[in-house]
Amino acid sequence: MLVMNLLKQHCLVSAFSKYCVAAFLQKCSTSSIQNYCLSNRRYPLLENVTVQHSPLKILYCYFSTQGIHCWNCGVTVSNLFCNNCNSLQKVNEKNNYFELLGLNITYDLKLAELAKKYRQLQSVLHPDKFSNKTTEEKNISAEYSSLINKAYSTLNNPINRGLYLLKLKGNVGGEEMVQMDSTFLMEIMEKNEEVEATFDSEKINELYKVNKETINSLIGNLSKAFNEDDIAAAREILTKLKYYSSIDTKIKQMKEKLGSTD
Repeated sequence: MLVMNLLKQHCLVSAFSKYCVAAFLQKCSTSSIQNYCLSNRRYPLLENVTVQHSPLKILYCYFSTQGIHCWNCGVTVSNLFCNNCNSLQKVNEKNNYFELLGLNITYDLKLAELAKKYRQLQSVLHPDKFSNKTTEEKNISAEYSSLINKAYSTLNNPINRGLYLLKLKGNVGGEEMVQMDSTFLMEIMEKNEEVEATFDSEKINELYKVNKETINSLIGNLSKAFNEDDIAAAREILTKLKYYSSIDTKIKQMKEKLGSTD
């Protein structure tokens, strides 16, 4: 398990102390902790830290740079909840959706893990948990819950996840579709016409199966493009996915109309 995920999971519910550091040291190798923390040399207190220093010192240096002041009591905090007054802290707008849910920034997400992280966060931050808290905490909780919902729905969808990754990679306008050649567009038009002209349940199920196979193949290609940091290819594949997803929606509508449940 990656160091950052362990840190986030633990600090979600407990104070950062030498005891939780000790727990991390039991779960992570010394080198993995050192490598992670030392990759963040942009933080002043880490400038003079080297691999010769103990992981304990590196972690303390790292967390001392992450502290913010509690909006309620003013003490330095490094968790979602203040260690002094237990107030829920404000949303960190610097965190992206992957970081918010404690996931690696990658297209190849395990949806079961995504769902698990989502449920864990909502079980702690849902507004129902703050019905007896201050108005400020209620508002913060509502903001977290809304953001978590948005993060989950974005990352759970293969197209939206890809578009979001493009945004993180600085590809402004990544949501705009790439201009496809006439051959591809003609193929899409023919497939749409075929769906519209199909009134047989067996035939519509076959079209559904073939189209799903195409979508899954494109998702595999998209994963490869992101892993190779081929942004141009990723944008083109995402455009194709949009077209085939539109066909998928049309097929589902026809299946429903025909009463096909296969």
